[in-house]
This record gives sequence, C-alpha cells and structure tokens, in this order.
Amino acid sequence: MRRVKVIENVVVVGDENVVRDLFYPKIIGKNSMPTLRAVIEPGGTKSGLTGGQRFCAFEEMGISASHFDKGLFTSAASCNGIAYAAKQSHMILEYYQKISLLNPHILWSAITRRDYLGLLYLMDELRSTLDVETFRKCPTDITIAVADLRANVHLHKAKEVEDIFDLMMASSALLPDIYGREINGIYSVDGGYTIDSTVIAWLRKILSEIPKEQRTKQRIDLLYIANRPHPRVHFSKLEEYIFHKLIDWTTAKKYPELARGARSIDGKLRKVADLFDKPRPHFPFLRMCALFPMPDENIYPIEMRKKILRTCGELTRMRTEKFLCALMPKHEI
Repeated sequence: MRRVKVIENVVVVGDENVVRDLFYPKIIGKNSMPTLRAVIEPGGTKSGLTGGQRFCAFEEMGISASHFDKGLFTSAASCNGIAYAAKQSHMILEYYQKISLLNPHILWSAITRRDYLGLLYLMDELRSTLDVETFRKCPTDITIAVADLRANVHLHKAKEVEDIFDLMMASSALLPDIYGREINGIYSVDGGYTIDSTVIAWLRKILSEIPKEQRTKQRIDLLYIANRPHPRVHFSKLEEYIFHKLIDWTTAKKYPELARGARSIDGKLRKVADLFDKPRPHFPFLRMCALFPMPDENIYPIEMRKKILRTCGELTRMRTEKFLCALMPKHEI
C-alpha cells in the first residue's frame, strides 16, 4: 500500500484532505465550480455497524449528510445512509444491538416469520422510529444498490422509490433466508450479490452525468467508508472458505448467478481498496480517500453478541471523533 497512513487509529488510504474539507458545507474548486463530494459505504450485514458509527461521529463533529452531494450505500449500509440523512445516526448502534441473541423479540421473529437474521424485526423498528420527512428534505442524492436474480447491478435513487423501507429490505435480502422485494418492477435482493462492482457502476454513472465540457474542470472528492479492515492487512482464507461453502449450501443450486456474485465479494472489495490506493495523475480533478478500521474494531458479518457489537461500535465512534479532531481546520485570529 503506497499511500497508507494511520491517523488516531484510523487507517487512511489516499488524500485525507477529502475528509478535512468536509468541515466546510461547500468547497469551490480551482475553476470556480463547487466540488462534487460523494461518499460510499459497502455494508456487510453486522459489519455495517462500523460505517454507521463513522457517520455518528461525523454528525457529532458537525459534518452532516448534507455536506455530501451524493452517496452510494449497499446492503446493511442502506440503513446507515438513510439514518445519516435523517439526522438519526446516533440511533444506529441501538438498531444493531437489537439484532442480538439476547433480544427475545429476535427469537420470536425467527420462530414465527423465519426471520433468522432479524431483518424483518429491524424493518419494523425502522418504520416506527425513522424520520422519513427529514430524510427526504436532505439535499444529498442517495443511491441504494441492489441485485436482480441474474446478479446484475441496479442503482435506485432512494427518494424516488415508493417505499424506502422496501428498498432497504431488498438491499439487505440474503436468499434464501431473507426474501427480496420488487423494486420498480424488478425482484431485487442484496447488492452484494452482484457480479460486477456496484461502486464502479455508480462512479461511471456519476461521470456520465457531468457534461463533457465540464469533466476536466469539475473537481470530485470521493470518500469510501470501509466496514472491514484493509483486505491486504486482514484476510483469512479460512473465513473465505467457510463463506463460500455456506453459499454453496444455501444459494448456488437455485440461484447460480447470485452465488457467483456472492463468492466475488472479497475480490470486489480488494479491487475497490486498490482503486483508492493508486495515484491517478491522469485524473487531476479526482481526489480519493478511504477509511479502514483497525483489526481490533473488526465486526464479523454474522456477529450476534451484543457486547461485541457495543464495544467495537463505540471504539470506532471514539476513534473517528479523535481522527476528525486531528483533521479539523485551525482558524487563527
């Protein structure tokens, strides 16, 4: 890793000025054009708590979702992104802790609704607590990625769908245990099942929306919120083997394309990590930064222990606040 550094126990890959400039609601580039600022979070079931706690710290330090022009969220990250836009990121830890083995409501939901991961219960909680009106007023253009049953990428603007909770449910639907939802006429499931990278597809879409005459002038700041430690530092072949076997047992026979996409998750995450690691002299208008947690903050995707969720989540939030304090612009009088 060529451009990696550790600032207050946050692993930073790329240009940390992307984060430093977030303390300002808007940034004007060299060509007198506003900088387009975008954030990406990939999700990862329970690992998504890491990104949720990053957003909680951002909000505590005055960096609201409105400081970003665009956002891409996949899988469990869809809940994080919506809560951040609704100014309720402080509730994310509570949401994740409720999906634990110590919650009798989870056991009852599993018995009565086959809700083995607690997602149906979580959606019930979100419907009763999420401030949808504040979310819709947030100026950030939020996109949620899902897959169809052929493992193709579908990108949906969160504010344009009829039911935001159906979209969040679809984005986290792990077949065959969690059923998907029909979004805009297409049966949709967890965005992690896609064969192609949702991040690459979304970036291409963003660039295509910029007029050709502005593409060399429009500065873009891109922030990637990783939920697992950097794959070049923390990678377990045993963990990957167990995950692939689980996919073979549960998904491969009926949905071979989705199984192929699921097996490529680690590879897609490594590809995105490398994307932020490499300097790009041919794209001087593009600044990129990725934030990775330390190994002791790692939350496994199927973690159900409330103590681990709380301890690791609070550690991530605390370190992120210290990290932001270290980058906060100093104004001298």
